[in-house]
Amino acid sequence: MYDEANYAKSGSFFNETKEKSENFRDMKAQIYCDPIKRKSHRDGLIDKLCDLKTIDDAQIFINMEHEPLYLMALEHLGKCHDA
Repeated sequence: MYDEANYAKSGSFFNETKEKSENFRDMKAQIYCDPIKRKSHRDGLIDKLCDLKTIDDAQIFINMEHEPLYLMALEHLGKCHDA
């Protein structure tokens, strides 16, 4: 999830641009492909994933195709906590 993190593929980006034109979405996606912006997104994501207080907030920032993996990880963390 971290290595492939791309804000333009996240639920947050989708929510931010769902009412916008395709050209606008493409332009915004290009902006977020900038290496500095991509690193900033990845750093914020890893902070949320590593802090149990904010791990639930991380879902909106992961790539949408990684959501099943994220949910599986949460399920396993819950099992570890309950053990």
